[in-house]
Amino acid sequence: MLNNLTSPQYYFNRELSWLKFNTRVLAQAQDISLPPLERLKFIAIY
Repeated sequence: MLNNLTSPQYYFNRELSWLKFNTRVLAQAQDISLPPLERLKFIAIY
């Protein structure tokens, strides 16, 4: 069976994905249960 590869369900918005990634990284950087240097690594990723 041949799939319709032009269907939007097979793709995602790159910009929205990047924003969600940055949100997750910043959430880790703000997590006070992590050691300070670990939090700094997340800030460096951002």
